Amino acid sequence: MKENILNDVLVAAVPEVKDWLLLTEKLWYRIPNENRVPSNIVDGTAKYIAFYHNSKYKDELKYKIVHWAKISQIVQATRSDLFPKETTNPHKANRQYFKVEFEELKELEKPIVSRQGRRLLFVPTTSEKLFCGKTTINHLFKTSHLEKKMVAIMEDMNISFDREWYETVDDKHKYHLDFAIFCKLGKIDVECDGNQYHMGDDNVHYDKTRNNELEGDKWKVLRYTTKHFNEDEAHIRKTLRKAVVQYKGCLELNEPQMSYNTTIDAKGQIRLF
Repeated sequence: MKENILNDVLVAAVPEVKDWLLLTEKLWYRIPNENRVPSNIVDGTAKYIAFYHNSKYKDELKYKIVHWAKISQIVQATRSDLFPKETTNPHKANRQYFKVEFEELKELEKPIVSRQGRRLLFVPTTSEKLFCGKTTINHLFKTSHLEKKMVAIMEDMNISFDREWYETVDDKHKYHLDFAIFCKLGKIDVECDGNQYHMGDDNVHYDKTRNNELEGDKWKVLRYTTKHFNEDEAHIRKTLRKAVVQYKGCLELNEPQMSYNTTIDAKGQIRLF
């Protein structure tokens, strides 16, 4: 089947259990009308919503997408519209939200799991990806041609990885990683460098600065070009294997999280609730 090019699904985090209970009772989800609102909510192309749960939930929901629903409408509302009985100051009462109303909650045939218990806010994706039956969250993200090849290589090598990882080095340095591999003694950033983007002087400077920052924060950075994928896949496999062996193998979800695991700076997140 041809993949739907529109992101007709929003995967959304529900960070607090109390808000999950409210959501299941009221059948709506709220998003502050601020910067970083998902585009498929703003333009109304989202037809389905699914929910991701963090470490505060019990094992049957923890780090999983289990439930989804069909969106009935998206409207704008103030906090006082959403919570008419709430006593609060006028500024908070007038805060603007997108109210995503939906039909009955349904369960996926198989939960979609984050292997490393990652923190998520929103993941716009497609209904084909949500309902395809795959059970790891990595397949939900948009994938370039080179990244598809990298996924195939790492799955063939039985390497556990996380897609679209956001790493906060400090307040001024936050980086997007194509792939993050968490190992028992270290962590690996794998980048797929298309020829067109990475050839300019400014981009080369940015990449080197980024590498230095991440390596200073105990990441090993591996970068692979279009030529590597087209002509030297053996190099990719050899260097990946060497790095994973050096760091004593991949962490699995049921192993304790290591002290180096990423944390997200609160200033870089929207306060959803």
